[in-house]
Amino acid sequence: MRFLEIGLQLWVSCFLGSNISNLNKTPIPFKYLEGKTYNVKAEKTIWAKLSQNVWDKYQALLVLCIFADGIPRVPPMIIFHGKGERLRQEWQHYDPHMVVKFNPKAYVNSSTIVKWLDKQLVPVLESCPTLLVLNLFSPHKTEEVLNNFSANDIIISLILGDCTALVQPLDVSINQPFKDILKEVLEERLDVMEREEEEILLAGGRLTGSMIGRRRVLTIWAVGEAWEYFSHDHKEVIVKAFQVLGISLPISSAIDQEISVKGIDSTFLINGLQS
Repeated sequence: MRFLEIGLQLWVSCFLGSNISNLNKTPIPFKYLEGKTYNVKAEKTIWAKLSQNVWDKYQALLVLCIFADGIPRVPPMIIFHGKGERLRQEWQHYDPHMVVKFNPKAYVNSSTIVKWLDKQLVPVLESCPTLLVLNLFSPHKTEEVLNNFSANDIIISLILGDCTALVQPLDVSINQPFKDILKEVLEERLDVMEREEEEILLAGGRLTGSMIGRRRVLTIWAVGEAWEYFSHDHKEVIVKAFQVLGISLPISSAIDQEISVKGIDSTFLINGLQS
């Protein structure tokens, strides 16, 4: 079946739709609900009194990877501040379909990328040549990371920082609508959690873990739920994002007129490509 797929798609591109991908990271703060406070009755800490800098400390980084055929092959990865070494009980409550990491700055480094490649991306590529679109970010071009790309037949297309909002699929079409869905899911889950915790406290019970820990668990499940919904119900948005930016169009230039880059005249762009 895989050979049939390759045979049918070779005329379209040098890469299969399943092997054209885009990797990008975007911050997700804990303070999603503007104008609202989150405070369970009997809690000693009232989060509304915290400064924005304190909330920033608990901000997480979300790493998404999408494919030109719209099929979600790689789960989202969330990187939280900290080491995660004292959270053994909390880990048991995480969504098993999510990848969760910790580091002191909630930041992507070359070690994180290599591990992600080895455990998440490479296994789904099925040894086929792959095009990976990603931004020009220093950890993406370290010797260790570049060697890993080369060893796994991954061709990278690096996008300059000022251009990601114009030609990177995740920035152009995915991140904002996904975050809108995520906010709705978080609001619903927070409402449920507040009611459940209030019932526990009114009944004389005790809450387990810290406020930040409970919100971290909630965030992980909310991201997983939102991404599953977006991937299923908005698959065509992902496919279209690769097409309009010219990443997954036929190499024959037969439908280059579909290319649409914000701020650039399509006729000028097509003539430039053909020349």
